[in-house]
Amino acid sequence: MSDFYLLAFHQDKLMNAAKRCNWPTQVVERYSGARGLQVLYAKILLHIHEDRRVDGPLQVSLALTEDGVINFSSSPAFEPGLLFPVDLSDQHTEPSLRAFGILYQRSSIRVVIDDRILPLPGTLQSSTLQTLNFEDASTTQQKLTVSQYGEVLHGGFTTPYFLRDGIWITPAFSGIAAESVTRRYALEHGLCKEGIILRSSLKHGDRCWLSDGIRGFFRGTIFLPHLTPKQDWLDRLFEEDGATTQRDVKKLSRGERKK
Repeated sequence: MSDFYLLAFHQDKLMNAAKRCNWPTQVVERYSGARGLQVLYAKILLHIHEDRRVDGPLQVSLALTEDGVINFSSSPAFEPGLLFPVDLSDQHTEPSLRAFGILYQRSSIRVVIDDRILPLPGTLQSSTLQTLNFEDASTTQQKLTVSQYGEVLHGGFTTPYFLRDGIWITPAFSGIAAESVTRRYALEHGLCKEGIILRSSLKHGDRCWLSDGIRGFFRGTIFLPHLTPKQDWLDRLFEEDGATTQRDVKKLSRGERKK
């Protein structure tokens, strides 16, 4: 089962969505538990075998219908991040390709605010129920969704993590069930705690972590151009240097431009 990233967590997420939709009990039972996990695993393997068009890692999407039929699609996977981190707290040392084989590719993701106002808490359910296409997710930019109360909720296709008083905090559900599989992994392994993150607490240039069920965990940098006159040089910095560190940003903010 380890061939597929957090497959058991994806299974639980799928079954929770089916239960909320009040789908037939026999459908839920067919794909639940250890036996259901084996069924999913076998079906995914068969799909990959029949639809193998490219070499390298794939991202496989599946859609479960109310009558129990699973429809698959696959495409080349995004560059993976850190799949199974044990600590998010080290600000100075990041994993390298040499240390982790193909599991980690250093990248710089711009994290911006989504200006759209999200509906009241409780009006959205799991992203499993939404008609989202993961292929629309960006490899260079992620948008943070903020509630009408100014609370950061999630990153659309990603779960964000912010450092507060030495502890990594991921936004609490607050009625919005994101049910990210990597969020669950981070909480169960003690990598973070739930809490409230206010939009007003975000600072331009701060680093954060992001995660999703395809790429794992990867770093991002808060980009709030409307709060700083230095937006032009920081924008160029992202374009020219995808591996800029937090120390680099602080040095540059003091006027030490890269040559």
